[in-house]
Amino acid sequence: MAKELSSHLIAFFADSQNGTDFSQGFSLKLIANFDAFKAVWNGSEDFRFILYMGEKRKKRLARNAPKEQRAWSTNVAAAEPKRQSYFGNVSLGICTDTNQGFGCATSEPGQTFEDVAFDGILGMAWNSISVGLVSQPLSQIFKNHQLCAEKRFAFWLTNDNYDVTNSTIGGEFTLCGTNSERYKEPIFWCPLMSTDYWRLSLTSVSLDSLVLSSTNASAILDTGTSLIAGPSSIINKINAKIGAQNYLGGWLNLNCSTLNKLPSVHFTLGGNNFTLNPADYVIQIDKNTCLSGFASVDLNGNMWILGDLFITKWYTIFDHENKRVGLAEAI
Repeated sequence: MAKELSSHLIAFFADSQNGTDFSQGFSLKLIANFDAFKAVWNGSEDFRFILYMGEKRKKRLARNAPKEQRAWSTNVAAAEPKRQSYFGNVSLGICTDTNQGFGCATSEPGQTFEDVAFDGILGMAWNSISVGLVSQPLSQIFKNHQLCAEKRFAFWLTNDNYDVTNSTIGGEFTLCGTNSERYKEPIFWCPLMSTDYWRLSLTSVSLDSLVLSSTNASAILDTGTSLIAGPSSIINKINAKIGAQNYLGGWLNLNCSTLNKLPSVHFTLGGNNFTLNPADYVIQIDKNTCLSGFASVDLNGNMWILGDLFITKWYTIFDHENKRVGLAEAI
């Protein structure tokens, strides 16, 4: 089942002995603070990938890959690798994607990927932004109606400390369905603005009753981003209001004793209001060390990225068939 890699445990598939009904979708449990999971390439080798809403293409280091070559270009973590494209099969549980295109790095500069507990990134965005217009893995898998009854996937994440000794569960990825034990009704459905990223309409951001932004913007739901990122003009106001000011290793820290006095943050997405309380957006390392979960990133079109902190509070369903995102309070 689970394998240990350095100080991290990677994902494992739930099996039928634990009550999983594969005909109704299967669960893939995440037990590391890297959202990594195990996939099989042509039945011969396990690879670990980050499940990433914002990525355009699956990438990995090329070792024993099926060799059908195409040119492609990307830049990951400020390091641009030498690369080739390959095509092969990839299996997630019983769902197999045949002739899937991979962008494979034949060499990588620097130490960027030397010590990480994963082999690559599995893009889960839409085909429209795919490099070379290669069909995305889930688009291929969703075509098989017999194995995948529902064209959707979902994430449940936790704030639990990841413990190698007792295999603390850090989250769960469900493919071809949802897990109703991980959220409470109702589910708020938000239509996509476009089929590039999983992008929703964001019409308001506020701290308690103080409206910070009421202009039309967009927000991407992204498991590949740890924090909540937005325009510096708004993020700076939020961090100032919560008292986050002194940098600690590149992070803004704040006084842990003030947590119960901090405001709630409200996002209006697709006409629905979603709230983060201080315990949701403050990262508490220990009783004396607290960090802000808000980061400034100025992107085109006044765009926000709602990462793992948001998804931890709100169970997130990515409905591929109906081009919408469902959000429900996680339990």
